[in-house]
Amino acid sequence: MIRLIVNILILVILAIFISMNVQYTTSINIFGHKFTDISTIAVIIISLAAGVIYSFVYYFMSFLAKTRKNQLKSKDKKTKEKAKELKSKEKKLDKHIQEEVQKALPKEDEKTVSPEEVLKKEGSLLDSIKRKK
Repeated sequence: MIRLIVNILILVILAIFISMNVQYTTSINIFGHKFTDISTIAVIIISLAAGVIYSFVYYFMSFLAKTRKNQLKSKDKKTKEKAKELKSKEKKLDKHIQEEVQKALPKEDEKTVSPEEVLKKEGSLLDSIKRKK
């Protein structure tokens, strides 16, 4: 309710200001073009409107820039999180591979057979088979 009363008072004061200054005229020069006998109130209103439009464009562009900057920060943060997650998965995979390799290797207490011994055994088996024939 108070806001409405304040707005009405401002509009009344503006209407009084305009009505008292309607008869005054001025000349203006816009980029080399000279205009004469233009109402002072018209110049004030046009200047106000141009300022409002300029401010709107300026703040809108600032808003877009901030939004874009926040999007880039968010994207960068997500990329860093994914990189961190990928590193942890790589570590888990490396650990798993090492465990599997350790399982596949013979244990120290088991007897290891050299390739030469295998060849000797196979050779002796082949000799015994040939003798039987």
